Amino acid sequence: MDGDLLRGIAGLVALSLTGAVTLRLLLRSPAAINWLLDDFTPGVRRRLRRQVEQPLGRPIEEIASSIRRLGAAYYGGHPGRSWVKTEAFRRAYEQALVEGCQALGITTDLTDVELGSGHDTERLRVEHLLANAGLVMRRAA
Repeated sequence: MDGDLLRGIAGLVALSLTGAVTLRLLLRSPAAINWLLDDFTPGVRRRLRRQVEQPLGRPIEEIASSIRRLGAAYYGGHPGRSWVKTEAFRRAYEQALVEGCQALGITTDLTDVELGSGHDTERLRVEHLLANAGLVMRRAA
């Protein structure tokens, strides 16, 4: 019985050593090194980069462009524009402001505040915070 146990342990050690020696020889061979560096590693890097660098929303440049365009439409409307159109521009502009706040990590209650002077104050506060964060709010004259 002891002889069988010793042979089993010896066989297990031999298999482990064979695997270790084979792996060592493969890793020292130029073909294996080239395969690892050329084929295997870039694929792993690409997969990791895709996982890490996925943006959560639109790029900040697109958000800023939307804020400038919608802000000019909302604030620069002609006197005869309908209330419906003005309200549509306000909602779109404020949605772009909220998106900009999310992209820059700024907290806002703009969507929660009831319409009125408090809402207007919050919109002005958000515009000020976005401008201080470096977002260009108005188009150059």
